[in-house]
Amino acid sequence: MKTSKIAEGSNKNLWKLECDDSSVNSFVAFEFSDRISVFDWGPLDCDILDRGKNLERFALALARHLDFKGIAQACDLEMSKKEECFVSKRVSHPKHSLDSNDYVFLPLEFIVRWGIPQGSSLLKRAPEKYSLWQRFEKPMVEYSTKLEAQDRMLEAEEAQALLANTQAKLNDIEAFLQKLCPVVESFFDDRGLEIWDAKFELAINLKTKKLMLVDAITPDELRLYMKGLRRVPLSKELLRLWLRQTPWFDSVALVKSKTKTPQPQSANWQSANWQSLVKYPQPQLGVWRSKKLSHLYEALAKLAEDAQSKSLWNWIRQDEPCKVAVIGGGGREEALRWRLKLEGVEICDAKTVASLMLFKPTEIDAVFVSMDNDLEAGLVDELSQKGFWTFGPTKAASKLEWSKLFGREVAVAAKVPTPFFSKNLNDFERGAAPPHGDVPVLKLDGLAAGKGVFLFESWEALDEKLLLLNEGKKDYYFEERCEGFEASIFFECLRDSSGRPSVKFLGSAQDFKRRFLGDEGPNTGGMGAWVPHPKLTEDDIALFNDWAQRTVQMMDQRGNFYRGILYIGAMRDSKQGWKLIEYNARFGDPETQALVGQWPRGSKILRSMLSLSTEFANDYEFEKTQMTSLSSSLCLSLVHPQYPEKAVPIELSPWEFSSDENSQLFLTTSKTGRLAYIVAQAPNRHEAGDKVFEILLDCPWKDLVEWRTDILK
Repeated sequence: MKTSKIAEGSNKNLWKLECDDSSVNSFVAFEFSDRISVFDWGPLDCDILDRGKNLERFALALARHLDFKGIAQACDLEMSKKEECFVSKRVSHPKHSLDSNDYVFLPLEFIVRWGIPQGSSLLKRAPEKYSLWQRFEKPMVEYSTKLEAQDRMLEAEEAQALLANTQAKLNDIEAFLQKLCPVVESFFDDRGLEIWDAKFELAINLKTKKLMLVDAITPDELRLYMKGLRRVPLSKELLRLWLRQTPWFDSVALVKSKTKTPQPQSANWQSANWQSLVKYPQPQLGVWRSKKLSHLYEALAKLAEDAQSKSLWNWIRQDEPCKVAVIGGGGREEALRWRLKLEGVEICDAKTVASLMLFKPTEIDAVFVSMDNDLEAGLVDELSQKGFWTFGPTKAASKLEWSKLFGREVAVAAKVPTPFFSKNLNDFERGAAPPHGDVPVLKLDGLAAGKGVFLFESWEALDEKLLLLNEGKKDYYFEERCEGFEASIFFECLRDSSGRPSVKFLGSAQDFKRRFLGDEGPNTGGMGAWVPHPKLTEDDIALFNDWAQRTVQMMDQRGNFYRGILYIGAMRDSKQGWKLIEYNARFGDPETQALVGQWPRGSKILRSMLSLSTEFANDYEFEKTQMTSLSSSLCLSLVHPQYPEKAVPIELSPWEFSSDENSQLFLTTSKTGRLAYIVAQAPNRHEAGDKVFEILLDCPWKDLVEWRTDILK
């Protein structure tokens, strides 16, 4: 049989079937491809192995069910079996220059919604009316354009107007869809799946005025979940959720919003080549995501054919190997590597940017940019430009940390309470009462490795420090001095399933910044930490969650979407209550060392952040009691005796540390500062402190290093 290609689309190709039998000439063959497309972009740079053949298997299995139930459709099962592919009746279609004497394509896409799943546009369009996982009593039908460059939602009046040349009526279409919906729903219900929405295309027979389904129905036109497991999308939605966490998506969304014309009746692109305006290239999916998607389509095809859910359960439970690089050589980075290994990740031997450049973006599934100076230097931007799947805020977003004044401006705009601050010392009156009196705190505006905050007991001491800073041309500002206890609170910042800014609470900590016992001496950046913070209540956590949410929303409004880790440093002032002390754009050090050990052992928190999990991070909720009271974790810093002053380097001898499930040793690359960290978990922090003390007794460096003994009490 002779064939000729009609069209090549993002996901499939269309072929004419031609032979001497004229009846065969009225059919079209579908060739499903391994290509995949999202966000109106067209095919992504990577193919998904065997996706095409598994889409065909799925579509034919569903078509057989529809045929058995008497649903009119363009798919011809007899011809499909004969040609060993998906074969459809030919339908007049302006986009593909197809002609038919009988069937005309309806230039609409019909969206049927059974409820509100992850990613539903209804949540964005009417958040006050709908809620996530709300199920409708009767499926809702909406209309969208199909032949325009970018799909847009239509009111019934405009939808009917677009059908004028076909003689189709919306009332007849909705009646057809209401007959179709229970048939489709029962197909998936019998297989242990929930269907939440679907996209259908229809044609009308010009002679009989009868409607029928055209095109193939595959998982990519559906939103499916296993019953009782709504965290795992079983369609292309999983890829969308992953990609929404990348700078590429932000740039795509920004360009589309700027190049779309304001007239809804046209909605064409002002730039035919709008993709060229996108700032970042597509991130490489990496081996893990590509394999996971490939195996998903295979499992769904098998499920559609044999109605057994075993293949899908195996897909959810089984994990392909994945590889992650964590940039940096501090204790924080070592703790992140330890936790990733605990979550089943292979750690790439690339701690520096130079060593990372020896790898291709396709060889590493994700890069975790953890250090403040790398974020300030724009390493996330640089790696994203090279196609690496990178985790962390961009240079513009991480300005929250590397410019303390910028962070203050964002906090004020977001209505997050802060101490009174000013660049003008004259705004503080000598001898007056706070907030405009008393000796203010002096803070460096840029990064200072945890050593940029100066507290003074007299105005004379402040004046002396200013002379030194002015000689060094340092940028600084002044801030009202608060009195009370501090807390470190950590959030993951991401886009939720509807593409909106969202935050996820990761834990709290009390850290010890001062060098000597009793919180005496200079700020060092951290001598140890307790996790969780012993004084925080659930109401406090809810307050900080609100701060974080308002912060990322304000960043989004300013055009700098914030994704990555947001560290909120807060103080409960004895007179004024909670105040924001600082934002950081990464995990804390040494809080991280204690934090990752306190997380539940079976959870894949970091993998979820890196889009290396089938469970979407924002919908993977831990109970507050789990995240704050499952156990206590204590981290103790072992430092050079002269730290934080300049010192002669110390070489630490090898220590065959006998770690168990609840104790860890993290070494750093420093030889003059914080050299190592001992961490332990126990039912409470006092027992954790006892455990660290016991480990110290066997430490071969205990006579070379120093630590704060009061942290163990």
